[in-house]
Amino acid sequence: MGDPWEPFNMTVLALRLSRAANGVSELNGRVCRQMWSSLYPDRSVEEVPIGHITNGVHARTVTAPLMSELYSKYLHPDWAARVTDVQMWAKVDEIPDQEIWWRHQLFKENSIAYARYRVQQVRQHRGEDGEIVQAAERLLDPEALTIGHW
Repeated sequence: MGDPWEPFNMTVLALRLSRAANGVSELNGRVCRQMWSSLYPDRSVEEVPIGHITNGVHARTVTAPLMSELYSKYLHPDWAARVTDVQMWAKVDEIPDQEIWWRHQLFKENSIAYARYRVQQVRQHRGEDGEIVQAAERLLDPEALTIGHW
């Protein structure tokens, strides 16, 4: 943790200007209350106004249609309603590697195409030279390990 009294600190700014603050889990909420308790000297650590949430995932919403189809085919037709079924997930090893790899490659191609498109848009918006704009078409090597966050 940085010094909460330093001239500028984004976390302190956010905590002071936000109506509510949460950790991403119960444990994280406890850690954050401890970390930032100096901002609330009139309160005990347990009273620091940082709560917690437990992230939930709605399987049908966050699963790509290609993966949903794969799960329906190899795990169970209604796999999304059975996400806690350990026996169902034990079948994941039966999915042929080539089917998973094909989907992985397709997702990667789509991600790279989207990244290139967005970079081109930004470069055009900035009024950059046409050659620089077109160079975005060569960004990211589909054969290289690429780790990203959207």
